[in-house]
Amino acid sequence: MNDNNTRAEVCDSFRPGDELSLYAEDFTIRGAAVAKIKAAGAQGRSTVVFVDGAVPGDTVTARITAVKKFGLLAEAVRVDTPSVHRVPPDCPDFSRCGGCVFRAMDYSGELAVKAGWVRQALERIGRVSPEIRPIVPSPQVYGYRNNVRLHIAKAPDGTLQAGFYGKSPPGLFIPRRCQLLSESMDTLRTRCMELISGVPAEFAGTEHISLRESGVDGQLLFSLTGSKLPRKQALDALYSALRETIPALAGIGAETKTDGRSRMFCVGEKYIRQELLGVSFLVGHDTFFQINGPQAENLFRTALDLACPGKNNRVLDLYCGIGVLSLLVAKRVSLVTGIEINPAATAAAKRCAAMNGIGNAAFLTGDAAKAASLLPEPHRNPDVVFLDPPRAGCAPPLLTSIAELSPERVVYISCDPATLARDAGRLGGLGYAAVTAQPLDMFPGCPHVETALLLAKQ
Repeated sequence: MNDNNTRAEVCDSFRPGDELSLYAEDFTIRGAAVAKIKAAGAQGRSTVVFVDGAVPGDTVTARITAVKKFGLLAEAVRVDTPSVHRVPPDCPDFSRCGGCVFRAMDYSGELAVKAGWVRQALERIGRVSPEIRPIVPSPQVYGYRNNVRLHIAKAPDGTLQAGFYGKSPPGLFIPRRCQLLSESMDTLRTRCMELISGVPAEFAGTEHISLRESGVDGQLLFSLTGSKLPRKQALDALYSALRETIPALAGIGAETKTDGRSRMFCVGEKYIRQELLGVSFLVGHDTFFQINGPQAENLFRTALDLACPGKNNRVLDLYCGIGVLSLLVAKRVSLVTGIEINPAATAAAKRCAAMNGIGNAAFLTGDAAKAASLLPEPHRNPDVVFLDPPRAGCAPPLLTSIAELSPERVVYISCDPATLARDAGRLGGLGYAAVTAQPLDMFPGCPHVETALLLAKQ
């Protein structure tokens, strides 16, 4: 009998409503504690239980809420023996929100869990065994987000509300004070919604709002996206009203996408300035930029140290975005080529290069898998490749293309340990050994962890 059939057989011994005494051993990326339970008469076989409301090290009484083939779902009804890492949640919306799953755990416990995610993924999924360095804590655990996106919905009274999708009960809820945002961003959040709610018909097509804050001078950007743009006059009026109480607001943008085409217009400034390791970047309404500036410096410093580039090296930066890594490494090497599918991002990268007086960085617009195999001279034959893909990781053809370029070193940056491990395993089969992994906590309180992984040609 295979493991899945065995687990299903054990699960069939339990029913929703059953209460169990459980010891929480681990924590999942979805924010549930992990415990194991043996079924009576199941020849000592056990199944996994995912427990909401428990943290690793707790002994709890839990009630089963669902029986699945892969295990049991349960919720803690009582903490019988608390974990040494358990603390009172410091957010009034903790049980409702679901965004910060670690608020009932101290920071050392959170870091241990996240480091474990990286180690387990590399070992179990990738079947690779690099040196795994101790996780780097975030310099800030509150107020670190420089970017946030909120969902818009109509309230029963017809006004518009902006909030997050909560977990219990599911649906939109309005946070009282999100501790991951600075006071300036939270003030902008509440004030903009007060004004928008006053004219719901004008902003009825708005589906999301986004807020951004400069780590250099505190300037703010406010963006709306949706199926229909408000009138330009309405945006002008909103901008003027917000500036009366929030003078740090630099600009407002409104974007709509129809038939695959994007249309945006702006009031005020289009960009704010960010800075990392002495290099300046222009960040617009639709620009991706790491949300935790101080920790992003640690991440990119780590990536550069792992890559160990020489002054005569050529570097290829795939999924380069606005060229952050490209421009940071440019002063250390002879040539950098960044590839990004978003033309607005590559245009921004070129502007940032000019703004910083960097002349040895080129940026190409295209799909990473295709562009990497079609690089013209002198951009072929890189010594180092940086990879910073979306959460889903890299498609196999891209990894094959990288191996065909035959760089000495690949530095892979990822916010998902599972896809990082999968791709590390695939690169291993293409002749690249995983050497060193450095986890970093980019998202304190939240169920994510960043990792920089060095792979070397064998």
